[in-house]
Amino acid sequence: MAKKLVSINLDESLISEIDKMSESLGMSRSAFVSLIMRGTCMGETAETVKYLMSAAVEKSTSKTSGSVVGETV
Repeated sequence: MAKKLVSINLDESLISEIDKMSESLGMSRSAFVSLIMRGTCMGETAETVKYLMSAAVEKSTSKTSGSVVGETV
């Protein structure tokens, strides 16, 4: 899929929230915004939700398994 660089003006508070959410899911700001915009503008809501849920579970699982590895029994 071809990509194009665009410039948009967003409130700083929105950018901050986008950054927090994308970081928590382990993806870039651009990937997160693209995913959300595809869901809202192109009618790919189900695919977007499925991807976000998978990313959240994967991120959560990697954090959990990472803490278990370092523990001594």
